[in-house]
Amino acid sequence: MEERGKQGLPLVDHPLLDKIMELEKKIKDNNKYRRKERKAAAEDLAEAQAKIQHLESRLVALGHRPDDAVDAELEAFMAWDASVLADSDPDPLDTHDFRFRNYTSMPPLTSQHRSVLCSLLENEHFELLSALRTPHGVTL
Repeated sequence: MEERGKQGLPLVDHPLLDKIMELEKKIKDNNKYRRKERKAAAEDLAEAQAKIQHLESRLVALGHRPDDAVDAELEAFMAWDASVLADSDPDPLDTHDFRFRNYTSMPPLTSQHRSVLCSLLENEHFELLSALRTPHGVTL
């Protein structure tokens, strides 16, 4: 019966045995190094996640909502914006990541809209101003 692998080689010094032991040591060292890398990567990930949680808690303390907290008011605005986008005619200046919108009605203003324009703009003003265009075709 013919033996294969290391067991098939004679027990005396053989160049292949030395090469096999060298490669086995190299594999062992590489695995040890990879374990250290994985451990360091796991520690870095845990540290980054802790920092994200800390920063998110600071934002919440300052009054900002996390991205996944969408209330009914904002959901209604997003639905309105999506319908306006779907109804808007294509514009020559549209790009693959931005499309111009044609507003035919006043947007539903939410509590997140805090500009002076929002406090002054009423539906009558919007209807009057939305029909105006500059010489270059810019609208409200």
